[in-house]
Amino acid sequence: SDGTKVDIAIPQDAAEFLQIIINKMHDVEELFCGSIVDIYEGIFVDFKTENEELFTILDLDVQNIPSLYNSFEIFSQSVDLTGSNQLFDEKSGEKIDVKKYSKIKKAPPFLIIHLKRFESLDLERIGTKIDDIFEIPFEFDISPFSTQQFPIYRLTGVIIHCGTSIDGHYICLSLTKKGWIKIDDVNSSFIDQKDAIKLIEGGTNQGSAYILFFTMDNDAIYPELEINPGLLEYAEKMNQMNNQKRLFCSINYFNII
Repeated sequence: SDGTKVDIAIPQDAAEFLQIIINKMHDVEELFCGSIVDIYEGIFVDFKTENEELFTILDLDVQNIPSLYNSFEIFSQSVDLTGSNQLFDEKSGEKIDVKKYSKIKKAPPFLIIHLKRFESLDLERIGTKIDDIFEIPFEFDISPFSTQQFPIYRLTGVIIHCGTSIDGHYICLSLTKKGWIKIDDVNSSFIDQKDAIKLIEGGTNQGSAYILFFTMDNDAIYPELEINPGLLEYAEKMNQMNNQKRLFCSINYFNII
């Protein structure tokens, strides 16, 4: 951690807040870190180059897209760069026509996907929320969109966004050995898988999936990580502080006093 504290009392976008947390947790960042490779191939000439970028949260489009599979198809589809969009070839010293496509090169043990459910009007303004039905499988194979074969991913957690782009609320779904649990502020309860699917896919006024947590179905041993004791101590203090705030704001507290 860089020592900068995160003010948990300030409302924040869940995806942005999660990215901040991961960036500060250097001890575990490797568990969420993957890479995307942009591949450029010449259309009329023998040319190929690649550009690899790391990610910890993968952003995917949902607007006018029916499913996660289709969103990955769009993510990896080929685009021709011609005319004013030509690529400069340093070897020949000329601009050339190329096709560009993207693939997952490194798949992390835990894949976090941010579904872009809010339209961006510009850098400072957010438009309406995209609350259409978006099919999300409980098991997903990213190998067709990757440079190599990877194990199957299983959906193990979801952050649901309820409301609009102006006024919203988050609910968490977590998969346990006993089934799915719905966590809404201080309230938690088991939820049937069919009801979980309705919440996850959206299309209703109950909310829709905003962030997905997939776990790789792999017997491989993950890197042995040592979490900074100071970070654990800080997290424990924050949990105690939050519990006190919940107590002071609860109905039972006011009934007692």
